[in-house]
Amino acid sequence: MVGAPFNPRKEVVDDLIPQPDNPEPAGAALDGQRGDRPRIPLLILRSHMDRAPKENGSPRMDAQAKRLYSDQIQTLLLGAQLYTSGDLLPERFASLASTVCSTLTALERNGHGELEQWIARASEPAASIVANLGEKPPSIVGDGLLVHGTVAVFYGQPGLGKTWLLLQLAHAIAAGRPWLDIPIPSPCTVGFISLELPRYYIGDRFIALSSSDPAALSRIHIVCRPTLKGQIDLLHPLTLPALLAWIRDLEIQVVVLDPLSRAHSVNENAAQEMGQVLSIAEQLAASGPLVILNHHEGHPNPELGSQHPRGSSRLLSDPNTVLNLTSDRGTVCLMIKKLNLGIPIDPIYLKQTPEGTFERIDRPPTPTEAKDLVRDDLDEIIKTNPGLTASQLSELLPFNPKTGKPYDKATMSRHLKALRLEGRVHSEPGGMSRNGKVSDLWFTGMEHRDE
Repeated sequence: MVGAPFNPRKEVVDDLIPQPDNPEPAGAALDGQRGDRPRIPLLILRSHMDRAPKENGSPRMDAQAKRLYSDQIQTLLLGAQLYTSGDLLPERFASLASTVCSTLTALERNGHGELEQWIARASEPAASIVANLGEKPPSIVGDGLLVHGTVAVFYGQPGLGKTWLLLQLAHAIAAGRPWLDIPIPSPCTVGFISLELPRYYIGDRFIALSSSDPAALSRIHIVCRPTLKGQIDLLHPLTLPALLAWIRDLEIQVVVLDPLSRAHSVNENAAQEMGQVLSIAEQLAASGPLVILNHHEGHPNPELGSQHPRGSSRLLSDPNTVLNLTSDRGTVCLMIKKLNLGIPIDPIYLKQTPEGTFERIDRPPTPTEAKDLVRDDLDEIIKTNPGLTASQLSELLPFNPKTGKPYDKATMSRHLKALRLEGRVHSEPGGMSRNGKVSDLWFTGMEHRDE
């Protein structure tokens, strides 16, 4: 439902929400109806407007209060419209109305002068902070990798398994078990908003994930289609209150939004617009939970490098943690691109199982290391089986990991020549190739010296 534009006039409030004949105390619960419309606790808002100084005979709010809290008042008015149509739970709207109204009352009580001091009131000497650090924000994953009350961006190329890995993370957090061998201190309640995979496919993946700990599923709450109706837009004034109510009512400690691109309609390349989207995520995190945003990888950018989130650089600068799922020499790799609150972690290499889940594996060798490994294997084969031709040696070597086939003649020749230059092997004529031509026989360097 489209709400009226912000216009904090008493007439607008009266038109949207008829007031009861007998005024209720401020913040009272919704306990009755007038005609076919509910009684809404907006008397503080109304009285605030009534007491505001008059300008040309019409009530006006304090300019600073209007500027600071116009979004909240607009949300309240839109919420009233939705509630009267039966689409908003009364206790949630009552809580929202009470919060906004109490804020306006505090503004009126504190006065304009104190409002200007809100930064000064937050200031404290560094010595005071050092003397009383307080409690360290608890980590959800690792030591500072993913932390309560922070925002993390998880991005990567299409088809690498981002959603699979996030579902695996959600299940590990709910179970309180390590994720990719990274410790998770204790179980947490997870809220997973899937705007891409519908209900059946989410459930099918959790069947594979929950075999180790099915009880963890009770601590995971899913929002997905077709159960979810309508469009989630983080910048719609009703979305933030609805998400905060969901987090509060279910005591959610981790929120996963997959994918971010389907939860807004702004220009991702515009820093100001994406900053507004990320601001909503920060407000969610400020209420307590860790917020993880799943996003796509962008095209190569000379300024940002070859691997960066698609869109504005604020997707790298604003979050506390940035994780990148990428491919390194044909192997899926999780890289920590940014980590504000923890110790840097080396890239994590992964293998996807036939069921779809990921397992941690050793780092694949570099091209130079791969060559050295083949030559070491070849040297050991020659030591064990002296006097073989290059083609016979190729059959004994493990297959080439790039092709899945035996090494070809040219590749074997390069490896054998390199071993001969190192003095590890030598060749002697006398062999016969498959086509009837004379071929060299290969021996170890030690055997040659013994002769």
